[in-house]
Amino acid sequence: MLVIELETKNVIEIELHPECAPNTVRNIRYLTSKRFYNGLAVYRTVKNKLVQIGCPKNIGKYGPGYTIFGEFEANGFKNSLPGKRGNVFAGRYSDNYNSNNSQFFINQRDIHELNGNYTGFGSVVKGMDVVDWLSEMETYDGEHPIDPIIITRMYLKDDYDPIVVPDKMPKEFSQSLKFPIFEENDEF
Repeated sequence: MLVIELETKNVIEIELHPECAPNTVRNIRYLTSKRFYNGLAVYRTVKNKLVQIGCPKNIGKYGPGYTIFGEFEANGFKNSLPGKRGNVFAGRYSDNYNSNNSQFFINQRDIHELNGNYTGFGSVVKGMDVVDWLSEMETYDGEHPIDPIIITRMYLKDDYDPIVVPDKMPKEFSQSLKFPIFEENDEF
C-alpha cells in the first residue's frame, strides 16, 4: 500500500498492482523508499479530470535521472488496468512511450483515452474525497495550482517485499528526450 500524506493532514492510500505493471511498481516503491516524493507538490490539478505529482521541480519536466519502459498495450505490453476514476497512471510525454519516470497522476474521473496508452499501476482505496478536493483547486492556467499542496510524506504501508531497483532505459535514451527533464543524480 502506498500512502501519501499531505501538509493539510489529508491522506490518500493507493493499492499497487504489480500484476499490471511490475517494473513501474518497482520504480514507485524504489523512489518512495528513497524519500524522493517527500516535500514535492501536487503540482498539476485539472478540474474534473486528474491530479499529478512526482516532478522534483514541481513543473512537470523533471524526474529522478532516468526513464523506464512504458508498460501498456500500445508499447507491446499487456496491462489490464482501465482509465477509471481512482486509478493511478505513470506520467509520460505523449510522443514518447518510454519516458515514464517518477511522475504519476490519479484519475478524478474515467479517462478512457488512457486505456492501452498509459501505464496503469494502482488504485485509490482511501482518499478519493481528497483527490476530488485537489482537482477543484484554483489554478493560474487551468492546470497548475496557485497555492500547491505539499506532500509531507509518502511511504509504503504493510509492504514487506524487498525494494528492487527498477529496470531503466539506457542513459543515452533518457538524455535524448526533447526536454531537459532528467538531471543526473547518483543517489537514484
